[in-house]
Amino acid sequence: MRVAGHLLNLTQAANAATCQPSRLGVDVASHMAQISIRRITREEGQVFRKLRLAALGDAPDAFGSRYSDEATRDDDHWDKAAQRFSAGSAETALFGELDGEVVGLAICRFGDVVLPDNFNAGVPRAELMSMWVEPAARAAGIGRLLVNDAVDWAVSEGAAAVVLDVNEARPTAIALYERCGFSPTGHRAPLESDPTHSTIQMALRIG
Repeated sequence: MRVAGHLLNLTQAANAATCQPSRLGVDVASHMAQISIRRITREEGQVFRKLRLAALGDAPDAFGSRYSDEATRDDDHWDKAAQRFSAGSAETALFGELDGEVVGLAICRFGDVVLPDNFNAGVPRAELMSMWVEPAARAAGIGRLLVNDAVDWAVSEGAAAVVLDVNEARPTAIALYERCGFSPTGHRAPLESDPTHSTIQMALRIG
């Protein structure tokens, strides 16, 4: 992975990732943030649950799942998910940490993702299923690091393309993915959790 642990000045991170002022409530001119991206461990089912529900509560129009459905799942569901995501080559979940606190999540897995004709239909491809960072931590650039490391994981497992769907009404998210090398494929579809919203497909071809 590209990021094992970065010591970043928050002003530099904000300029590089979002071009927005810091919302972390610290003196960005002097604070040095310890940012790290790592894979979930098998014991972190409840941490995964907390982050996943926080994401669905904060941005319900950004995900295909609904908070009301996910909140009813029992501990066993989250524990088994952590065990799956922590090992193996088919799927993973990555955590973003800021000063030792888990504040971000990305989920990536391999699957039969439909791509347009300008992509080789036979290439191994992974899908960035989910990416979210706590609002107060977004100026630190963790979102971009999560996306980059998810791509690195997919490439290390043999992916030749990484695909994602993003709500077309979220220009900030679209811009982030574009900075990470993704581009629209032209495919649009209703958001599974709320068909009144539409998503656009974006893809990054490797090599």
